[in-house]
Amino acid sequence: PVPNLFIQQVQLTWQGFAQAFQQTTTQNWQIFSVVTLLWLLFLAGTLRWSRGNILNTLNAAKERSFTAYGGLLGIRLLQKNAGSIALAGVMMLLLWLTKPTWANSIFVLTLITGWLVITLLLHGVRLLLADDSLKIADHAKLSWELQSLLLFLGILGVITALIHIEVEEYVLKVSLTTSDLISTLFMLGLSLTVLPLLQLRKAMLNAWQSRNQSSGGIVIHLFTLIVPLLILAVAFLGLIGYINLGWNIAKHLSLFLLVLISWFIIWGLVTDAFNWWKSVVTTSPNNALWTESLIPLVQRILGIT
Repeated sequence: PVPNLFIQQVQLTWQGFAQAFQQTTTQNWQIFSVVTLLWLLFLAGTLRWSRGNILNTLNAAKERSFTAYGGLLGIRLLQKNAGSIALAGVMMLLLWLTKPTWANSIFVLTLITGWLVITLLLHGVRLLLADDSLKIADHAKLSWELQSLLLFLGILGVITALIHIEVEEYVLKVSLTTSDLISTLFMLGLSLTVLPLLQLRKAMLNAWQSRNQSSGGIVIHLFTLIVPLLILAVAFLGLIGYINLGWNIAKHLSLFLLVLISWFIIWGLVTDAFNWWKSVVTTSPNNALWTESLIPLVQRILGIT
């Protein structure tokens, strides 16, 4: 059974770390103490600085650009996940200095990564749905559905990752039937996220239009539509039995989404940069030349309207 194998792997990991701790030199423990202190001081200073300067400025702004909205969301996520980020950094440093076995390192890294991803997604959904511009009819229900599904998928995702680790001295290995069952449950949970995501998409598009954002309308519509459709396609392949095909497509689609999200972020930053450029040259004696000829020409060359 998976729970017994998980407990056995935890016990072996604990024994492996205990042995690695005993073999760690005093000098490495001193380095660990100093670097940990510096890491915590850096994180605390960053939180205090962002809370005192950037956050107040962004909250006071009446109209937020793409960069300002993303920065505000990032700072709030950093504040809510400060403890998890601090613990993850300390554990990474501990793994680097003590050098346990590769199986124990992979096991701990998978748990740390899963914990960080789950907490970031849960807090991200809460912050996103807390935006007053998103006029959702049943706000509490949608928030509960998304958070419950994300928690369920996060736990199943960690379990799926753990049982697919192929390293010697790793005991958390299950039969093909159990692995397919867990993967099918993950695909089922993935398919259940499509309807809540479409509701969230509708609210986001309404909020975007209410802010009179003329640029990027097609990009926003396509991006918010592609994600639920890709999730539905991968989940459908897994549910009808093509689990390996579904996982392979999911890997390639994840890379595609990563590129698409990166392009979307760059597009938003460049658009904000042009808006800032226009606001700067308004005080110039040749502002008409800049705002009516040169800047629009550069925007047309780059394909930004």
